[in-house]
Amino acid sequence: SACISGTSSASDGGGSGSIDLADNALLNVQSGTVTIASQSGSAGTITLSGSNAMLAVAALIVGGAGAGALSLADQTSVSTTGDVTVGASAGNKDSLGTLTLAAGSSLSDGGNLTVAAGGQGSLVVNGGSLSLFGSSFTVGSQANSNGDVSIQNTSVTVVGSVVVGAAGQATFSVNSTGGLSATSIVLGKGTDGAGTFALDGAGSSTQSGDITVGASGVGALQVTDKAALSTSGNATIASKGIPVQQTVTLDT
Repeated sequence: SACISGTSSASDGGGSGSIDLADNALLNVQSGTVTIASQSGSAGTITLSGSNAMLAVAALIVGGAGAGALSLADQTSVSTTGDVTVGASAGNKDSLGTLTLAAGSSLSDGGNLTVAAGGQGSLVVNGGSLSLFGSSFTVGSQANSNGDVSIQNTSVTVVGSVVVGAAGQATFSVNSTGGLSATSIVLGKGTDGAGTFALDGAGSSTQSGDITVGASGVGALQVTDKAALSTSGNATIASKGIPVQQTVTLDT
């Protein structure tokens, strides 16, 4: 096991670095933020490869101003008490974050989750467990950001809002018997935001309170091949009446 106090980075100053956690390994960062690839031009990876490997941190950034990746294998886990951000740096073409959860792995996020805060971000949950305790899950937060989320073979519950394309470009897909439950879903929130939500395949489902397709931006909703979408609140298409086309596709 290893214990680090304060702020930690898997790569700093334009270099490259990697951490691999093998069987029963524990990396515990008691305070501050763990950043994977903090500087422009840097590249960093953290891989949890061994059975029962654990990463416990206060806050986590995957891809600060560089290219960062975090990968969780079967029977591994990551927990945070604060926010998780994937692809953080605004206006930086080198900011790229990739977070992958394999079947049998788990991520417990004690704060908010943002994929592509200002850079490029990708989150793939394929059979893993994603637990969110913050009030928001945002994909494509700032202008010029580009985010992608894929949920497969597992269900994710958000006690709060899911925003796809806040001010950036974003796609969110739920397929292969995946599931998403949220208090609200907004596609294309800001004037520069563009969000696409794709729900596909028998056994795939999404449940939401309110759902908005194009708040002030551009939204697209696709429900195909026997997937199921249900809402308990309002379903709104183009809420601001702006002169852009919103798209809803229902093909079951």
